[in-house]
Amino acid sequence: MVRKIRRPKRVDVDDYYVGKGLPSTSHQMMRDALPKVGTRRRKVWDFIDSRGHYGATAEEVGLHFAWAHQTYSSAVSMLKRDGHLLRSGKKRRTTAGNDADVMVTPQHYRALKLRRTR
Repeated sequence: MVRKIRRPKRVDVDDYYVGKGLPSTSHQMMRDALPKVGTRRRKVWDFIDSRGHYGATAEEVGLHFAWAHQTYSSAVSMLKRDGHLLRSGKKRRTTAGNDADVMVTPQHYRALKLRRTR
């Protein structure tokens, strides 16, 4: 089986996908939103990076920026998909009392792994 290797996008790259067969208004709506997408991704990445190995959960990102769930969760998901955020292996409780994965940037993830092996 041949697997395509995908190069990760930069943190601040604008990206969108609209499914086939959707009306032109859906495509226009996404093009209008594009300038905000890369900015949100960059803000999320900068926030989580600034927290070092402590990292942040997706909910903590939303609370910090006072964003709606669909806004912060899509930014975090895209950053995880592109390899700019990694699960640290730690969990923290959300405001609803559920466990949530703590995300860190790759350089802080490597530092965490080094600290655990010593």
